[in-house]
Amino acid sequence: MSALSMILDIHHLLDAICTNLQLEDIRNCAACCKAWYSIFGSHRFRSLRITHWNPDRVSFLHDKDHHIRKLGIGLPILKNIDGTRWTCLRKLELIFIHANNGELEGDVDGSDEVQGSNGSDENSTDYHDAIDHSSDSISPTTKVDIPARVADLMQRNQGLRALSIRYSGREDPKCLRSLAPPILDVVRNHCSLIKIKFNMKMTCLTLTKLINNIPQQLQVLEINASIVPVVNHDMCDVESHLFRAQDSVLNIRCLHFGSGGECFSRRSFIQLLRQCPDLESLQLPLAANDSEGQYDVKELAQVLDSNCKRLSTMHIHCYCPICDPAMDMSVLLRGFSRGFQTLYLWGVGCLHDVSLSMWPKTVILETLITTATVNTIQVLSFSENFNSTDPIIGILKHCPRLREFFVFHFSPSYKGVEASDLLLSMETPWKCQDTLEALQLKVHGPGNERSNSGAGDITQDAEQDIEQLHLRLRAFPRLTWLKFE
Repeated sequence: MSALSMILDIHHLLDAICTNLQLEDIRNCAACCKAWYSIFGSHRFRSLRITHWNPDRVSFLHDKDHHIRKLGIGLPILKNIDGTRWTCLRKLELIFIHANNGELEGDVDGSDEVQGSNGSDENSTDYHDAIDHSSDSISPTTKVDIPARVADLMQRNQGLRALSIRYSGREDPKCLRSLAPPILDVVRNHCSLIKIKFNMKMTCLTLTKLINNIPQQLQVLEINASIVPVVNHDMCDVESHLFRAQDSVLNIRCLHFGSGGECFSRRSFIQLLRQCPDLESLQLPLAANDSEGQYDVKELAQVLDSNCKRLSTMHIHCYCPICDPAMDMSVLLRGFSRGFQTLYLWGVGCLHDVSLSMWPKTVILETLITTATVNTIQVLSFSENFNSTDPIIGILKHCPRLREFFVFHFSPSYKGVEASDLLLSMETPWKCQDTLEALQLKVHGPGNERSNSGAGDITQDAEQDIEQLHLRLRAFPRLTWLKFE
């Protein structure tokens, strides 16, 4: 089927259901372009996704009132957008921008195409399917003030609520510094912006400016910033400026740092938490970088417990007890008197052969069932392998409000939970029986034995145990997701 006939074939569907426009490639034959005009000219779209395009062939958007609310776009395309003509981009609520290598400066470094990248923001909830990472042809001599274009787009949309920028180019401090002045000035003065998400490399100074430009009404700040060192840049200089403009209470509900903690001292990060009494979800930076050393976890727990009364979701990095003995996150669980409702446990890899009794996740889970969190936890998720069966069974047996329990990303050395152990634990009803909705575990039969009938075949006893476990779990009235690996 030709491209033109495919376009015409879906015409009748668009009349009934199409509110989202995805322009994958508008660089095809003239007949197809006429079909695009014919089909889309009369439709009103709320969501616009653009990957490849020729701006002359999407002119049907220029003067149409499409009421577009979500825009996913690559930075090279911004050079073709004339804010005075694109009236359909004046009521945006969400902008998701993917920046490729060199584009923040407007240069393409002599290449004929800007190559896409494999951004790592897979868990993004910010319209994460908005664009792909394909190339977009640009003249090597083209120079566009990209930050100014982004700032202009933001200024024309005073109803904008969410801004997400993902940049995965080279570690070029000059390029990164160019982001700060125009965009962050708009961020500071924007009256409706409540969510900012940056997944990019930053200099310490850029991150500092971002923190200091947080608008009062901002509710969500997510930063995954690989910090780029700047020559002759004094870290103390950054600390002296950090929070200078932030002496008031902030409205932040969600504060996530995938990385970038090396920009914070313990003092400055604790100060930020004190300014966020409405905090509901927190992901701690990976590290602190100052003469005070790592965070005092006990002090952190005290600040969260006394100041953040609405905190319910926590992303915890499980530090190695040999590399970071002071970073025992079980102290955080013991010090938080209200208990957490959602916990995501992330591993910090090292080469130490830590015994099972010392393994951070083991310690955290064994601690969890002795704290207030045992009665409040609803969602518990592990991002990496777990090395002991007993704490897993303890969670399932003792947490009365548990709704979702996920253990995934298994390592080859991780045997998993024995089905027979789970069956034995069910002789006393699990407290989460009436609440459990989703369960994902690595489960095997007794001793993880294999039969001689063929590679990968499990024994008949193992099959019977797992089948029996399935039958027993059918008695869980709300269980709708079950996965055994």
